[in-house]
Amino acid sequence: MTAQIAAIIAASVVTFVATSMDNLLLLVGFRTSDSIRPGIIGLAYIATVATVSGVALALAAVADDVIPFRLGYLGFAPIAIGVYHGVMAFRTPKVQPEGTEAGSGAKAADATGFVSVFFTMLANSGDSFLVFMALLGDTRSWLDGVVVSALVTMSVLWVRIAAAVTEHPRLRDPLRGFARFGLPVLLVCVGLYILLDTPTDVVGAP
Repeated sequence: MTAQIAAIIAASVVTFVATSMDNLLLLVGFRTSDSIRPGIIGLAYIATVATVSGVALALAAVADDVIPFRLGYLGFAPIAIGVYHGVMAFRTPKVQPEGTEAGSGAKAADATGFVSVFFTMLANSGDSFLVFMALLGDTRSWLDGVVVSALVTMSVLWVRIAAAVTEHPRLRDPLRGFARFGLPVLLVCVGLYILLDTPTDVVGAP
């Protein structure tokens, strides 16, 4: 039993890494943009992985009948968010006195940031969804919880890696300088990749 658990954890980790390197890049981009609080970014990404894993688990038993080819249209989400960040990059940020962000304004900004990160990551997780679903469909039911737990744990590790990269003294300032205009371009490119039916796509628009 221990060997089976170790094997499925290893498979889950490899699956996550193989399908989530682009999401790590997006995490770094969001963190260096300074437009969303780091805690909100991490929470939104972990929520995305939990959602994708949960839906994949629910559909694993009938995977052949529910492969979501139309998920390719989710590419419009990162494009719209990228355009928004691009517009904001040309606006002079308003410097607020310390403590003035508390209240409904800060809550609204956090909610908007959460939604932006969540839907961007969700739109970019079509391939992860199908691979997770295949892994769960091929796993004994009593190990499904181990798979989901391993995937969510890896999402926490991804958040920590992104934090370590963006907080490194030699990388922080260059990354922030790049992110002001680089993040919008990255988001638009991700959206276009999702929309386009390329040979490397697992999920594409019909």
